[in-house]
Amino acid sequence: MRYDLSVTLEEVASGVEKAVELPKASTCSSCNGTGAQPDGLETCHRCQGTGQIVREQRSGYGVVRQITVCGECHGRGRTIRKACKDCNGKGAIETVKEIKIGVPAGADTGHSVRIEGEGEACADGPPGDLYVVINVERHPVFERHGDDLYLQHDVSLVSAALGGEIQVPGLSGDLRVDVAEGTQTGAVIRVPGHGMPRLGKRGRGDQYVVVRVVTPANLSRQQKELLRQFEDLGHRPDSGRHGKDRKG
Repeated sequence: MRYDLSVTLEEVASGVEKAVELPKASTCSSCNGTGAQPDGLETCHRCQGTGQIVREQRSGYGVVRQITVCGECHGRGRTIRKACKDCNGKGAIETVKEIKIGVPAGADTGHSVRIEGEGEACADGPPGDLYVVINVERHPVFERHGDDLYLQHDVSLVSAALGGEIQVPGLSGDLRVDVAEGTQTGAVIRVPGHGMPRLGKRGRGDQYVVVRVVTPANLSRQQKELLRQFEDLGHRPDSGRHGKDRKG
């Protein structure tokens, strides 16, 4: 039996136990899965209780014996004469059961958790197993690549030019990250050990901050004048190159 379970990135970052309600067929307690009343079973008249049909055919100097499962009793050797009143001869009853599922830290989409004995009931043996397939929901901020996390973060023009410290979101809270002087859009800053836990191993992946330098808009008159003064000082990359050409 398969069940698809959706979890958040925060939940698999620390591991979580989820309680889910599953509709499933459970062995009927009245007939113990036989599908019959206490005196409602009889020996199959076709196979005489063996559960098999044997056919023999002579071929040349030998005999070919063919053994097949009895189609009347389906190999059980007995047939139902009086059906169980609770399950109507099915041997199982549809129920809803709450099951607790442990999702390990670091699990990713497609990871499967096996829970023994929580599958569908079987009349001829123990119940099957339940396989829970994990689906990690898309996060509004972080993008996951294996054990690493990526996010885009806006940095002001001044902070990118002069460098300094900025605050970025992390799964366990805000992180302080150093921005190098002269950082450009698309630069990637690595924050070691702040990614996802490594499934079944020690340690964590890394977090990567992809910088996006934001050009200011709606400047005041004073701010525009200051930018013009900055331009006149020759600190634009293109004016610096032209200046060198004139010197040469």
